Amino acid sequence: MYEKIIIQDYITRIRQIINSNSPDKREQLHRLIHSVRKINNRHLHKCSVNQTVGKLLEPHWMTTVRKFDLQQWQDTAERVWRSTSKILESIPPPEIVLYPGFKRFNGRVYKVDRKPVIGCSPDYPRISNDRNLKVLLAHEYAHFIRWR
Repeated sequence: MYEKIIIQDYITRIRQIINSNSPDKREQLHRLIHSVRKINNRHLHKCSVNQTVGKLLEPHWMTTVRKFDLQQWQDTAERVWRSTSKILESIPPPEIVLYPGFKRFNGRVYKVDRKPVIGCSPDYPRISNDRNLKVLLAHEYAHFIRWR
């Protein structure tokens, strides 16, 4: 039976902070990244909160997520999972975390609070089109299913 995919989107929140007129962007980003430091640690392999904030504030980072569309991710994730769940009905749907990866990787499966999640980096250059996104999610679903 098909269940809705849960996506934790940190990219949109980060973009909102960076695009705001607020003079304390660094502090706001620091609070956000610190609040999700478990994800930061797993996703970026021990990159500190300060290092992550510094990379987010580099002028070119925003250009790497200019084509990011959460609805495209949601639609593609659900479409691919629907196909997958027809074959493997007993597997619960994954939780997907969208978090910066700074062009180091596009997706991986890791544990947060003892449960596997799929961590994806929309700032990876080659996943901005629909076909590449389908391939990425199908690949990561295979890892997720193996973990389960």
